[in-house]
Amino acid sequence: MANNCFNYIQVFGSESGMKMFHLNLIKDRYEDDFSVVGISDFSKDPTSLEFCAESRWSPPKETLQVISSNYNLVIECEYDEVGSDIAGKFGFDKGELVFNLEFGYLEGKYHFEDWSDFLESEAIPRLDDSESFNEFMDMFHFVDAKEHAELVEIYREHITL
Repeated sequence: MANNCFNYIQVFGSESGMKMFHLNLIKDRYEDDFSVVGISDFSKDPTSLEFCAESRWSPPKETLQVISSNYNLVIECEYDEVGSDIAGKFGFDKGELVFNLEFGYLEGKYHFEDWSDFLESEAIPRLDDSESFNEFMDMFHFVDAKEHAELVEIYREHITL
């Protein structure tokens, strides 16, 4: 069974290109590449759309590139998949790759989430999984000095509980 990669996708374009894409999206034309699990209200702004999708193992990068090219759209995709230890973000403009960032899962979540959300969803839950202070801190080698100090304090508070 494949791991699910969670994708947060934003699409922008002309009304005509967006209408065609939206129609194909709701008809599940891309069901072999990803499954839509949430979609914004397209009627509010016919030039943009946001949706969440699940794909197998990794983001549906090639499919999104083809969609971007075929409908002359700008597409941005932020993704994460803990099992494959990946998180990243990429974007296409009319099929051309304009940026591509990829990190390990935790570092990607750190870059793409607000610090308080990252603490709540990623750092604090790992306190009980760590056998030592060094093991805990090694997971977060990418944080800045201020955030490092905050993690040290959180760890110390947890130990005294």
